[in-house]
Amino acid sequence: MELVAEGGLGLCAPCVESTGEVFVASPGNGEVLQLADAGDRKIFERVATCGSPSALACHGAGGLIGADPANQNVVRIQDGGAVDFISDNRGEKLVGPSGVHIAARSGAIFISDGGTFGDTGLASPRGRVLYFDPATQTLQTIATGLAYPTGLCTSPDGEVLYVCETAQNRILRFVQRPKNAWHGSVFHQFSGLFGPNCIDADGDGNLYIGRFDLCGMASSGVSVETTSANTWNPSPRHTPRHDLTDVAAESVVTILRANGEEYASFSVPGAEISGLCIDRPREQLYLTEASTGTLHRRPLVSLEDTAA
Repeated sequence: MELVAEGGLGLCAPCVESTGEVFVASPGNGEVLQLADAGDRKIFERVATCGSPSALACHGAGGLIGADPANQNVVRIQDGGAVDFISDNRGEKLVGPSGVHIAARSGAIFISDGGTFGDTGLASPRGRVLYFDPATQTLQTIATGLAYPTGLCTSPDGEVLYVCETAQNRILRFVQRPKNAWHGSVFHQFSGLFGPNCIDADGDGNLYIGRFDLCGMASSGVSVETTSANTWNPSPRHTPRHDLTDVAAESVVTILRANGEEYASFSVPGAEISGLCIDRPREQLYLTEASTGTLHRRPLVSLEDTAA
């Protein structure tokens, strides 16, 4: 795994444009950053200020939208700032968007409305998943009663929506049959660690899911893949910038096949993986880690048939 750059406060939400530009959010100081060259190394340059951004999504031609739970809205990032885009659902204020995703084919926008950490959870399952139709400019509720929904993504064909329900430690799956009628079920239930908080799908529909813990463990217990088909070197750890005695020393990325089968897991240096995204044309996985303020990159796993 390659350390690409570091900086920002609570770095999260990597987003890669089709042209290859890489953006990240820095909620601790309310900035949206872009990866830039500085001689023989990479640095972050500020491109906009935006409340407390928790998620980013690219919509082509250099356009970005962001989720800002502090201001309870979804914004368009433009002209060095943020312009209010979605702030209510039929007159009801958003709890606070914690995730945002744009379907590549349709341009539909999906929003996790889970608030900031602790706003929704097992004791207060009032998180929602929302759907914005760009053709009709309408916002629709897909699901309610969720315990801190966060990261979300769609399948490559755009027909399936996957949502991290962090406090329930599971991945939900939603399909639309017929149009505007959404049906959901539990796609995968994890055990151990606190819960999944970021997710993306590769070109074959396999899911990469970031998971972290808050229970004071010394280590995640996962260091390399669980299958023999893929091997790579363990990643070096980086010294945290904050006191993280109450969390695990490493985060985990788990890979699920498109059929829900758990394929492999690998560790990520740092206590809190805070975002991941797949640059499909270049077959690269980008990951952010909040406690160290680092952006990492690695090649995608080749999911070969490992059946005996």
